[in-house]
Formats: sequence, C-alpha cells, structure tokens
Amino acid sequence: ALANIIMASEIFKSPVLHIGAEDLSSDPQMHLESEGWNVIHWPLYKAVETQDLSEHVIRDIKKGELELALLYSARAAQNFVKLIKRYELEEFCSKLTVIGLSQAIIDELSDLTFKATIASDKPTEADLVQKVIETAPTAGGINDTQERRNAHC
Repeated sequence: ALANIIMASEIFKSPVLHIGAEDLSSDPQMHLESEGWNVIHWPLYKAVETQDLSEHVIRDIKKGELELALLYSARAAQNFVKLIKRYELEEFCSKLTVIGLSQAIIDELSDLTFKATIASDKPTEADLVQKVIETAPTAGGINDTQERRNAHC
C-alpha cells in the first residue's frame, strides 16, 4: 500500500529515503525498485519482539476492559496472535476491537475472532487515529473507558 501511494504521488522516479527499523520488511522496497525507483533504506532502530504480556493487560483482556488494540505492522499482529494463544486468551478476543494500519496487518489476525477488525483506509497514523475516533463509541466510548481507568487508580 505504501509503495502504491509513493508511485501515485511522484511524477519522477527520484530517490526515496526509507527511514525505519533495521529488520524492515523489504516488500515495499522491492516493489518500488521493480518499478525503477531508487530506494535507500536508513535504519534508525531495531524492533524487538516482546515475549510476554503484562499482568494488567492479561487481566484487562479477561475482564473485557481492554476494548481496543492498535497494530502498526504485520509482525506486531503475528506476535499479538502468538501471545494471545500463549496466554490462552482466545475466548476473550470477542470483546476486543483491533484497528490495523493496513489490511495486510488485519489479515494476520485470521486465526482469532475479534469483536471487529478494522483496517485504515490509508497507511497513515492520521487515518489510524480517525478510525479510533470513529470506533470509540462502539467500543464503549472514550469517556466511559477513561472513567473506568480512573476508577482503577
């Protein structure tokens, strides 16, 4: 999706600096390069996969108090599914809405059944936030969720 946006928005095939993780998926880069683009990858950080869920996240999922999860990458979605299964939380996913930055991310969740899975229309944080705003009332509402969080303090 990102490669298509770049190709559609540029008239000339000028070099593209792709800043991201050290172990970045090369699919968008390969797609652009196959179309004649020069893509320069500049790693700024290394993504480290978490091996555990915190006790409060497990508790909130089981109680149905965690209503919305945001996923920014397919690898994050894969790890999320792995952790849900590891902690045997599959039955509690039916109360959880997941919003992903793209449909490819949402596709990684197919092993589990969620209340809803929603992909951003565009792979931008602004669009992801818009989906959160649109979804929040159906996930219990922003104010209701905040009131429950405050009650736990």
